[in-house]
Amino acid sequence: MPYTKGSPWGLSEGGLKGLQSIIRKKQQDNREMMANVRHKYLQVLTGAETNFLQSVSDNYSESD
Repeated sequence: MPYTKGSPWGLSEGGLKGLQSIIRKKQQDNREMMANVRHKYLQVLTGAETNFLQSVSDNYSESD
């Protein structure tokens, strides 16, 4: 198995490509997660979630 010269982990060229692929996938997952969190946070800031929570709270109070 030929190793890539200068590879700090002693990985072959295929191993390095695999590692790069995993890193890119994790970066994409993180970007998607951050976009989802941002979207949810903006919903809270704009009151979209507040309206939903208020209606649930009102329904709960009426059933008492």
